[in-house]
Amino acid sequence: MNAFGLQTHYHKGTKGLVIETFDKRLLYSTNNTVYELELIPEHEKLSKEFDIRPAKEVPVKRNIPATRHPWRNENFLKFRNFSLTEELLQC
Repeated sequence: MNAFGLQTHYHKGTKGLVIETFDKRLLYSTNNTVYELELIPEHEKLSKEFDIRPAKEVPVKRNIPATRHPWRNENFLKFRNFSLTEELLQC
């Protein structure tokens, strides 16, 4: 902040001197001008008040019946007893 309370920005790499006063204020001196530094508070990517936190995706548990289950047993027996004929093989 300059003497009028306006923000002043310099390019990255501008040479200057950072001074910490006894009352813990930070000052920056460059080109024979002294500016007061303003601390920017840390922030999160998502706001607690406005953004909805994405829900963690829970993997869906697949239900595979046991090999002795009647439903699987019946399908297996149908498949085993099914005989392929030449009529079925023709396109």
